[in-house]
Amino acid sequence: MVEISTITGTEQPNRHGLCWRVRRFTLSSLERLDGALSRRWRVLVEQLLNAQQTNVAPTQTAQLPALSNVECFDLDDQSGKNIESWIDRFVLALDCSSPNIQDQLKVKLVLTKLGEGAYNEYSKYCLPKKPTEFDFSETPAQLKCLFAKPQSVWIDRYECLRAAKQDDEDFRAFVNRHKRLLRDFEFKKLNEEQFNCLMLLIALKSPKDAELRKRILGKLTADGDKAKYDNVVSDLQMFLSTIAEAKAIERPSHSNVLAINRKQFQKREPNKSPTQPTCWRCGSGHEPRSCPHSKATCRKCSKVGHLQNMCARHREWLSKHSRKPTQGKQMNALQLGGISVNALNQPSRLVEAPVDVNGKPIDFVFDPGAEITVIDEESHHQIGRPRLIQCSESAKYHDGTECTLLGKGFATFTFGGRTHQGQFYVKIVSLLHFGKLQPDKLRGAGVGALFRSLMRYLLPIGKQIGSAIGRQGMESGNRVLTNVLEGKDLKESLVSEIPPTNVSVVRSFFRQVLPLATITQESPYLFRLYSDNLWTDLSRIYLYLELSIEKPGANDKWVAIEDTDTSVSAIQGIGQTFVQQLKVTVGNTEVYDSGNLYPFKAYITNELSFPVNAKKNFLSSTGYYHTVNQDDSTDDGFKERCKIFKGGKNAQFLSRLDFDLGNQELYLLNNLDLLFTIYKAKDVFLLQTLKANDSTKYRLTVHDVKIYAKMVEVQPSLNMSLYKTLEKQPATYAVRKTEIKSSFISVGRYEFEYNVFSATIPRRVIIALVGNSAFHGDYKLSPFMFEPFDLREISVHAGGIVYPAVPYKLNFSNDHFVTAFVDMYEALGMANSERSFDISMAQFKKGWSFFVIPLTSTLDDSCGFELLRSGSTNVRATFNSPIPLGGVEMIVLGEFDQMIMVDYNRHIVTDSKLG
Repeated sequence: MVEISTITGTEQPNRHGLCWRVRRFTLSSLERLDGALSRRWRVLVEQLLNAQQTNVAPTQTAQLPALSNVECFDLDDQSGKNIESWIDRFVLALDCSSPNIQDQLKVKLVLTKLGEGAYNEYSKYCLPKKPTEFDFSETPAQLKCLFAKPQSVWIDRYECLRAAKQDDEDFRAFVNRHKRLLRDFEFKKLNEEQFNCLMLLIALKSPKDAELRKRILGKLTADGDKAKYDNVVSDLQMFLSTIAEAKAIERPSHSNVLAINRKQFQKREPNKSPTQPTCWRCGSGHEPRSCPHSKATCRKCSKVGHLQNMCARHREWLSKHSRKPTQGKQMNALQLGGISVNALNQPSRLVEAPVDVNGKPIDFVFDPGAEITVIDEESHHQIGRPRLIQCSESAKYHDGTECTLLGKGFATFTFGGRTHQGQFYVKIVSLLHFGKLQPDKLRGAGVGALFRSLMRYLLPIGKQIGSAIGRQGMESGNRVLTNVLEGKDLKESLVSEIPPTNVSVVRSFFRQVLPLATITQESPYLFRLYSDNLWTDLSRIYLYLELSIEKPGANDKWVAIEDTDTSVSAIQGIGQTFVQQLKVTVGNTEVYDSGNLYPFKAYITNELSFPVNAKKNFLSSTGYYHTVNQDDSTDDGFKERCKIFKGGKNAQFLSRLDFDLGNQELYLLNNLDLLFTIYKAKDVFLLQTLKANDSTKYRLTVHDVKIYAKMVEVQPSLNMSLYKTLEKQPATYAVRKTEIKSSFISVGRYEFEYNVFSATIPRRVIIALVGNSAFHGDYKLSPFMFEPFDLREISVHAGGIVYPAVPYKLNFSNDHFVTAFVDMYEALGMANSERSFDISMAQFKKGWSFFVIPLTSTLDDSCGFELLRSGSTNVRATFNSPIPLGGVEMIVLGEFDQMIMVDYNRHIVTDSKLG
C-alpha cells in the first residue's frame, strides 16, 4: 500500500493553494508506487531463475518418455504381435505423451523398445551404418522390412473369403477382424482371371486337397497380374498326373495285371490255408466228396471211385519204372532243348542255361513263373549295346519286393537250335534272372515266352530254389544309392554304375522362379523354389538381373542417364556384387547366411578361381570385364562397363549364386523347398564414376530380378528305392563352409591383431586390405582395390601354431614380396601348373594383394576332410608406414569342413549342431 503522510511544517502550505498541495501529494505517491513495483519485479525474476535451475534435470529426463503401455518387441516371445501393429501403437503412444519430441530422440526411444534379439538383428541389418544414423521416417520402414512376415496378397484374400465367426468369439471382435481382412483383400487390384483362380482355391476345401491349394497359391504368387485360370488348371492337372503315376509305382495294382492277362482268380480268404486240398479220386483241387469222378472205373484195377492216374497200383508201377537220376555229379544234368543244363550243382541252387543273344553266349537263370527276360548292364555291353527305350512299367520279384527296370530293347535269342527275335529289359543285377519278374500292365515277351514250354521240366527244381531267387536284384542299384548317401556324386555314381546309357534321369530343365512380392527398389527380394518330386542341382542356381543407371532430374524425379554420361558404370561383376547379403533356407532350416560381405566373397572367389580367358569371355555375363588398373578412367575394363549402361540402356546379367551348399555337385533330395532371400547393396557402393568434377548421386534401378534353377527328374522307381534306403541312413553332403569377416584398422597404427574365429580352426584363410571409404561405398573408389598398405609382416596364429612357419619379410616399395606371391599359388594348388588365375606380380603389388594362408596338415587344398581342431584363430599384421588417413578395413575369408545330413523326414542337421 502507498502510505499518505501529512505535509511538514517547513513547506509553505499557502504557496499555490490547494492545487499545489494535490500535485505534490500525487507525485510523491507515484514515486513510492514505482519503487514498490520495481522491488516486486526483482523478487519475481529471482524466483523464476531459481525455479528453472531446480527443474533442469527433470526437464531433461522428461525428453524420453517411458511409454510403459508399449511392450518391448522381441523375436523370441511375440505373443501374436506383428511389427506393423506394434509400430502403429508405438507412434500413437508417442504422439500422446510427447508430441513435440525431437526426431533423433524418437529413433532412440524406438530402439530402447526393441528386445535383445530384435535389436541385434536390426543393428546387423543397418550395417555399415549405426541404427541411430537413420531418421524416424526411415526407421519404422526398415523395421517392417526386416521383421514383417512375408505373405502374399493371395493368402490375405484366401483368409478373407474363408473367414468365419467362432462359437466363442465375441461379435465385435469378429467384426474388427473382418474389417482388417477386407482391407488386406485389395479389391481394386483384383481382375476377373485372378478372381476365378481365387474361387477355385476356395472350392478346394477338403484336407486331401492341401497340396492342390499349396500349388495354386504358388502359381498365383509366381504369375502375379498375369495369372490365368486355364494355366492354373493345366498346372494342377499335370501335378495330379505326376502324383498318380508315383502312387501307381509305389503300390502296384495287381488287379490290372490280372485283367490284361485275362485270368480269373478267386479272392483268397485270409483265414484259409494257402494250400488247397487234393482230391484222391482225380487229383484236382477240391474235396473228394464233391468229385465228379466218384463213380468212374479205374482201368488198372477195375475198381470204382478213382481214375487211372490216381490208382495206387499205377503210381507204384510208375515209381518202379520211371527214370531215376544217378547219384553223384550226374544228378545235376538236365536236358533242355537238346542242351545239357547244370540244374542242381549250384551254390544257391539256381537253374542256369547258356543262351546266345545277338551271337554272344549269356548264362541265364530260368524261372518258370517269370513273364519277362532281364539282363544286366555288363551283358548289355557284351551283346553290342543295342539301343534302349525308356520304360514306364514297374515290376516285382516273386516274393513281392519291387525292382527297378532301367530300359527295354530288342535282340535275337538262340537256344537249343531255335532262334527268336524278342524283347529284353535291363536291370541293375549281379546275376542274370531269366524271368522271376512279374511286371504290372505287361505281358511277357522274348526268351521267357519263347521257351515257356521248356519250363515244365524245371517245375520241381523251381519249387526248391524259389526262395533263393531275387536276392541279388538290387545290388547295383543299392551301390548307386549307397554312394549318394555317403556323400558321393550322384552323376559320377550313375556313370560308374550305368555307363554309357543314362536311364536313371528322365529329364532336366531350368525352372524360372519369380519373387514372392512385386519388384521394387527396396530389398529384400524373396524367392521360393518348390521342388515337389524333382531333385535340384544346387550348382546351377542363377540370378537374373535387368538393371539401369539413373540420375536426379527435374522436380526431384529420377531419369535415365544420357549419352553424355560416359564415365559412370557399375562396379566389377555387378551380377554378383549387386547382392549385399544372401540367405538360403532348405525346408525350415537356414543353411547359409553370407552376412553383409557377400560382394567381397563373390569377387575374391572369381579372381582366385578363373583364368584370364574365362574372365574376358564367360564372366562378362556377370558384368565382369577384365581390369588391369583399378580406379583408372582409361582402363579398358572400366570403359566396357560404362558402355553396357550408356544412354540409359537396360543391361541384363546372369550369374550363379555363390553359397556353400551350391558349391558341391550333389543333387538336393526331392520334396525339399528352398527359400532365397537377397538384399541389395547401397547405390553408393554399387556405382562408380571417375569423372573428376562429377558429383551426381546416381542410383542403380532394378527392372527385373528372378532366379533360374536346374531341376532333375529321375526314374520314379529310383525315388522309391531311395525312400527305403533313407529309412536306414540319412543322405550326407560334404560342404566347404565359408565365413567372411572384417575389422577396422584405425589411422596411424603400425601393428594390428584381429581375433577372427574363436571356435573352430579353418582349413584356409584369405586376407585382403582395402581403404575404409571404398569399403563402405564411394562413387570415386572401387571397393575391390586391395592394396598392401606398406605391409611388413602378416601371419596367422591358430591352435598355438604360427602360419607361415617362416615369417614374411615384405617391402612392397622395393618389390620384396615374392614369397607371399608364390604362396598364394601354392595354397590354391596352381603353382608349377598350367592352371592359373592369371594374377601377375605387378597386379599383386597394387589392386590384387591377396594373402592366402593354408592351415591344413598338408598345407594344400586336398579334397579330404581335416581332423576337427578347436581353438582361436588370430591374424597379426605389422606395417612399415602408419595407416593412412581414413583407416583401412581388413577382410578375412575362412573355409571350414562341414557335413549336412538329410533324413527320411527331410529334417536337416549339420555337424555343428550335433552333440
